Amino acid sequence: MLELLRQHDIESLSFVGSDVHGIARGKHVPAKRLLANPGTTVTISSFMIMMDCAGVPTPPPEGVEGWWPSWEEGFTDLRMIPDPQTVRVVPWQDDNAIVLCDYEHAEGGWPLDFMPRALVRRLEKRLEDLGYRSMFSVELEWLLFQETEQSLSLIHI
Repeated sequence: MLELLRQHDIESLSFVGSDVHGIARGKHVPAKRLLANPGTTVTISSFMIMMDCAGVPTPPPEGVEGWWPSWEEGFTDLRMIPDPQTVRVVPWQDDNAIVLCDYEHAEGGWPLDFMPRALVRRLEKRLEDLGYRSMFSVELEWLLFQETEQSLSLIHI
């Protein structure tokens, strides 16, 4: 990962992980900080991975036992654990790279096994144990409009 930063003269590395809703959350870290201290850890508040699109923390699912961040229990720091196999230069952002991360508690180091990447790994393992191999793909949905100022003014929302 550090070699990629040096090789491509990267200025910042985006540590990105999925929240409980599949939304990318993370931090940009100056590459010089990582190169000067390869043991640098990056943390994020557990609030960031638990909030919904309205900024409200997601309550625990019914029947869930154990730690679940909330206003009542408190929000803690989580360590972002980069997956070096996922580091890539971001083609549309000058001098930036990105790496996908998993999360673990900053104090104690235990992983958050209910997060999307951890869940997918567990499901893949279960399929392997049954003799199957999983295959994933993304579904991109988008619309392209060719409008003029006049035609846009006719749209009523």
